[in-house]
Amino acid sequence: MKKFTWRSMLKTELEDYLELRAAQGRSAKEHVILNRLDAYLQQIDHNAKELSAAVIDGWVSSFPKSMHANTKIVYVSHYNSFAKYLNSIGIPAFMPERPAGEDTYVPYVFTSDEVRRMFEAADQLKAHPKLAMQLPIILRLLYCCGMRVNEVLRLTMMDIDFSTGTLIVRNGKGNKERYIPLNKSLSDLLKRYCGMTQKQPFSDELIFPNTKNQALSMTWVSRHFDRCLDSAGIVKPHLPRNARNICPHCFRHTFAVHTLHEQEQLGVDAYAAGPLLAAYMGHKTFRDTEYYLRLTDEISTQMLAKASAYASVFPGVPQ
Repeated sequence: MKKFTWRSMLKTELEDYLELRAAQGRSAKEHVILNRLDAYLQQIDHNAKELSAAVIDGWVSSFPKSMHANTKIVYVSHYNSFAKYLNSIGIPAFMPERPAGEDTYVPYVFTSDEVRRMFEAADQLKAHPKLAMQLPIILRLLYCCGMRVNEVLRLTMMDIDFSTGTLIVRNGKGNKERYIPLNKSLSDLLKRYCGMTQKQPFSDELIFPNTKNQALSMTWVSRHFDRCLDSAGIVKPHLPRNARNICPHCFRHTFAVHTLHEQEQLGVDAYAAGPLLAAYMGHKTFRDTEYYLRLTDEISTQMLAKASAYASVFPGVPQ
């Protein structure tokens, strides 16, 4: 991770806060955002151990006009977490309201045949032997468990219990913790992988380390995911430069839509299955899951008809 030098009046607090967040397993994105706050405070010669409304409003106003509304939300959300920390240690810090966002992103939902082709491409991926074994498992966890990419990459051996067939996600989005029951086929596959790579049960050893025994990066996953797209014959659409295209996170959306669609085929009302899905996916409120309910309604019947039938509420590993 890039090393930042903090120079504003709040440099000590920034260093202490980010050290705390790193211990909680948070992402490096906060460093970039708070570094820009630090630079702004230097720019305006801010010399007080506080962050007033005027200072923060000025910082938010300094964001580039081209910045996407949803990016502004991310910036303000990460700042507000820092502001809470400052207030907790006695330093007054203004917390602005969350800006209005734009719900323009429509994720790509894979058909079951496309999921099968992606798995086949991952199984045949040419890469470092150690890493070539990992991508097939990672993609199956993303699709079959609806996990976020960073949640998969942070998994350690102490987070899996093969006797019960469950995973535990620690420090998930919103600092939440949740248990995920694994389909038996996926549990068996993961157990074989851990045995082949000589993982020590219930240790803090990463399940998916890189060649330096550090956590794999999301960039690595995205790069090899794109290679699988090419091998599977799935073409990314031409979108504006900063638009979000087909990416590994789309497997999480696909999991949700396929699960809700299967429940609908079984006669279960989507809003009855929704709360269970919300807990499984680690959503803070059912409102977050409602997005997938709308997405299910909006996707064409023809595409959803391609989804395979599953034996239970959660999809297993396609053969």
